[in-house]
Amino acid sequence: MVNLLITLLAGGSLGLAFYKIKVPGGLMIGAVLGVAVINVLFGVAHMPNEAKTLALIIAGAFIGCTVEKSDLKRLPYIAKPTALMLFAFLILNLFVGTIIYLISPLDLVTSLMSAVPGGISDTPIIAADMGADAPKVAVMQMVRQVLGIGIFPAMILAYYNRRNFTENVDRETLPAGAFVFPIISVLILKLIFDFAYLPRWAKQGAQILSGAYIGSSITMVDISDMRHLLLPILIIIIGYIANCFITGKIISKMYGFTRKEAMLITTPAGASDMALISSDIGVQNTDIIVMQIIRAVVVMTFFPQIISLICTFL
Repeated sequence: MVNLLITLLAGGSLGLAFYKIKVPGGLMIGAVLGVAVINVLFGVAHMPNEAKTLALIIAGAFIGCTVEKSDLKRLPYIAKPTALMLFAFLILNLFVGTIIYLISPLDLVTSLMSAVPGGISDTPIIAADMGADAPKVAVMQMVRQVLGIGIFPAMILAYYNRRNFTENVDRETLPAGAFVFPIISVLILKLIFDFAYLPRWAKQGAQILSGAYIGSSITMVDISDMRHLLLPILIIIIGYIANCFITGKIISKMYGFTRKEAMLITTPAGASDMALISSDIGVQNTDIIVMQIIRAVVVMTFFPQIISLICTFL
């Protein structure tokens, strides 16, 4: 019990500190680092498996709460571009994950889960439930989150401005069941009875629990192994940038979105992040937010199942 309290205090303190200074995914990243430090230095970190289950349940319920009836009304209009977006993300996930597996010492499930375009706090804890190396998945997901929030919007705006300038001149199985079932049950509750609520502090607490659980499994061996992640991280960066340009161009040409809107659709950030990012760079299309919400639900519900089937088959 003492070790548990020390673990929660270390994870919660650094998590809140990172959150206050607006580090992407700060609650979970801070919790991972805080607990990892006390575990490596003193070996006192302890988190029971029940903490992981609780974090999964809360995270799943929170995603279920994000879907509104009004979102479903837009489905007939955005079904095809959404399906294309999800298919492209799935192919990207499997392709990049396979490349990482082939060129790095990471096992297959860790490699594939590292490339999942899901939540920074949800994906590592689901990966742990599937037997993956959760600390390494957390590092790779943090890179993807930073890409989605900090780099992609600036890249899209720079590309759009350069292109506009040029055109003006030229005139041209059920793994993670504790996560999946809350999503489905809360989604049903929300859509049928229009009643589902989870306070934000519960989600934040789940992020700290997830981070503390992952941090408690980190040892000095894990830290020394982090050097093997440089090449996989580079592959993830290249893969997501290529997907942003290629799939964004296809969605733009086929479904009438502007190039800027289409590239934002394929940006691997969260729905809430997209709401802020899109307005910051002059895009007001709410369909982008709806599509990002659908991505969050579908990716975190089905991608781990697909990865589990692939790993079981192989």
